[in-house]
Amino acid sequence: MRNRPLPHVAARVFNAPLMIERGRLESIMEYLGPRLDREGREPPGPAPEQSMDYGQRRRFGLQAGVAVIPVHGTLVQRSSGMDALCGLTSYESLRRSIDEAMADIEVQAVLLDIDSGGGEVAGCFDLVDHIYKVRGSKPIQAQVNEFCCSAAYAIASAADKVWITRTGIAGSIGVIALHMDQSGWDEQLGVKYTPIFAGAHKNDFSPHGPLSDGASKNAQAQINEIYDLFCRTVSRNRGIKADAVRKQEAAIFQGKSAVEAGLTDGVRAYADTIQALSKGGKRMENQGIPTQAQAPAITTEDLEKAQAASHTAGKAEGIEDGRKAERERIKGITEACAAVHRPELAAALIDKGASLDAARAEIINAVAKAGEGPAINSTTSPAGAGGENPLLADAKRRAEAAKGGK
Repeated sequence: MRNRPLPHVAARVFNAPLMIERGRLESIMEYLGPRLDREGREPPGPAPEQSMDYGQRRRFGLQAGVAVIPVHGTLVQRSSGMDALCGLTSYESLRRSIDEAMADIEVQAVLLDIDSGGGEVAGCFDLVDHIYKVRGSKPIQAQVNEFCCSAAYAIASAADKVWITRTGIAGSIGVIALHMDQSGWDEQLGVKYTPIFAGAHKNDFSPHGPLSDGASKNAQAQINEIYDLFCRTVSRNRGIKADAVRKQEAAIFQGKSAVEAGLTDGVRAYADTIQALSKGGKRMENQGIPTQAQAPAITTEDLEKAQAASHTAGKAEGIEDGRKAERERIKGITEACAAVHRPELAAALIDKGASLDAARAEIINAVAKAGEGPAINSTTSPAGAGGENPLLADAKRRAEAAKGGK
C-alpha cells in the first residue's frame, strides 16, 4: 500500500469547532502528531459490515424487539471510508439506522448504545433535532455504556430517556477548537511558506504562522454561538434550564452524579435497559402512596394550590393532545412506508409535516411511478389482519391504469 499524508484527517481536527471531550481529543492528537508529514499512512477502505445478528437488510442489531444502534467512537458528519482506521461513526449512518428502525414493524423500541467522547459539530444538531422530532412514535432510549460526552451526549439528550451505568461518564457540554502553529517545525526543515491572497481573512488559521488576533476573535465568536446552541438544545431535550447547563462549565459526571445533574434519568445496566424496553419500554415505579394515617390535613392554602395546579394541568393536557396527534401521525407514516417496503420515504414526509392522508397519497404515487405495483405478489396487510393492504392495492391499480393508457 502506498504511503500518503493525512491532510484530510488534519483538516477535520484543526481550525474547526469540535464537540469532543478534551481527553479524547488529546488521544487523537497523540496519534495524528507523528503522522502529519509525508510518512503518514493511507487509510484503508470502508470497514466490513458488523455481524452482531444484524441480518442482511438491517443497519442495527435486533434483540427481543429492541433495535440496538451503536453510537461508538469518534462522531463525524461523513466517515469517508475511514471507519476501520479511526473507529468513526457518521451522523448520516446513524440517521439512516434510526429511520429504518422506526419504520421496521418488527421493532418495538430503539436503544442508542453510546460509548463515545463526541466529535464534529457539523451534522450533529441536525441529527439531534431529527431524533427529537421522531421520538414518541416508538420509545427511543439511550444507554451510556460507558462514555457519553459532548456531541455523543447531545445525541443522547434527544432520547425519551437516558440511562447510565454505575461507572459511566456523561457531560462535557462544551465546544473546542485547535490551531496548530508549525512555523517552528517549518524553520527546522528549512522551509518557508509565503501566502499570496486576496480578502483580509483568506489566510486566517494558516498552520505556517501564529494565529492572528482577528482570527482568534472570529473563532471565539463562532465557538460561543455553537456553545449557546448546544446549551439550548440540551435544555429543550431534557427539560432543564439553559443557564443550569451553562453553569456545569462542560464538566463530566459519573453514574449517580449524572442523574443528580439532570443529564440522565437513572443508573441502570445495559442488560436491564434491554429487558425493560423489550417489555414495552416502560416500567411502573412504586411511588410510595401514603396510607390514610399518613395523609396530611388539607388547608385553604392547599386548595388554592390545587386550583392553580388544575389550571396548569388543563393547559398541559391540551399540549399533550397535540403531542399525541403528532406521535400518531409519525407512527402512521412510518408504518405506511414499511407496508410498501419503502422506509426511506418516511423521513422526508415526516420532516415536511405531511398529514397522514397526504403522506399515504404520496407513497401510493411513488410506488406507482416506480412501477412496483404490478411486481407485488401479495397485497395482504402486514399488520396481520389478513385483509387487503390498501396502499399496495391502490398503487397496483394506478400502475396498471398508467400502462393501459400508453
